[in-house]
Amino acid sequence: NGGYLYKPYVVKRIRTLDGKIIEIDPQIEKKLTLDQQHWNWIKEGLLEVVKIGTGRAAFIPGLNVAGKTGTAQVVSLAFKKIKALEHHAWFVSYAGYSDPEIVSAILVEHGGHGGSAAAPLARELYKSFFGIKEPEKIISETKEETLSDENQ
Repeated sequence: NGGYLYKPYVVKRIRTLDGKIIEIDPQIEKKLTLDQQHWNWIKEGLLEVVKIGTGRAAFIPGLNVAGKTGTAQVVSLAFKKIKALEHHAWFVSYAGYSDPEIVSAILVEHGGHGGSAAAPLARELYKSFFGIKEPEKIISETKEETLSDENQ
């Protein structure tokens, strides 16, 4: 978004009981200033995370999703065999690369790794938001036939 930090809000508008609509305008808290080339590098890096990096599980053909995976350590690695003590997994991303329409931050407690636990959830969120349906996998049975030697 070019470095703007907006005050978080949950709703875009409110409709009162008498039908009046109250718009909630985003408020800018502050702005981070960087050269445009630096912003471009950051955005390209986030896009590559989903295309070929740790966020591949969020990849959707035809939709540019950009994001960053992460893992928040809960306890020492010696305890990672106990599910309740596994690390938290997260994935922060946005879709509609050139003109973002939706942003998500997904945290899976004790999920292990962001790429395997949180990124697939972002994929499902974006598919639902954009109304993307993937073709069903078709499994066909292979039929073997023996051809006669007659016409060979």
